Amino acid sequence: MWHRILDPAPVSIVMLAANPQIGHANMPSPQSEIERYLRSGEHDPLFGAWPGGNVLECARRGDADLRRALVAEVKARTATVSVPEALIDLDCEAFARAKVAPMVRGLFPIVEQPVVLDMLARSLVFLTPSTIEAVLNRGFPSTAWDLANLYLLSCGAEPLADELTPCPTSARC
Repeated sequence: MWHRILDPAPVSIVMLAANPQIGHANMPSPQSEIERYLRSGEHDPLFGAWPGGNVLECARRGDADLRRALVAEVKARTATVSVPEALIDLDCEAFARAKVAPMVRGLFPIVEQPVVLDMLARSLVFLTPSTIEAVLNRGFPSTAWDLANLYLLSCGAEPLADELTPCPTSARC
């Protein structure tokens, strides 16, 4: 009986999963998490700083906020960038098809070549002011951050981090 009176209200597993920082005085704010992400590309995969009734809600909100901030920062740093003349009317699919066709013909059986060529031709995306937002809104947040830095460097703009590490050959990329 005494333990019932002295025990605090129980915290359910669902509550902890939705916000692992429950009860912590040093819980980061969404803004500090956004700043950390923009500086380093790192983020809390459970998005514990974001409010929400469950993990998925926190993750949806956090992911959307990180991407919104990333896109805004990239656009601000590349506001005066123009598209190279060669890319203005370029048919990306035809370009990719022409470049990879010899490799595909040398590596794949004839019956597989059309499927592989179609897939590779649709996979090429040039990072330009008109495509960067859509690219940054796909995939993992860490991959979006890496692509943002590649784009910034290709435009001659300041990257998000002072020192960038090469992309490892791991699942992160």
